[in-house]
Amino acid sequence: MYIAGFRDQFPGRSIYGLFFLFMSVRSSLFLSFVSSDLSALSFLT
Repeated sequence: MYIAGFRDQFPGRSIYGLFFLFMSVRSSLFLSFVSSDLSALSFLT
């Protein structure tokens, strides 16, 4: 497959895994911050 050849060509594919992990963690943190901001706004009003 093309993906297998791509993996063999780039042995540093773990960097992409770490990048995706970082993006997922950042998105979850962003969602938690947004929910906390919304709760703070509803508390202030």
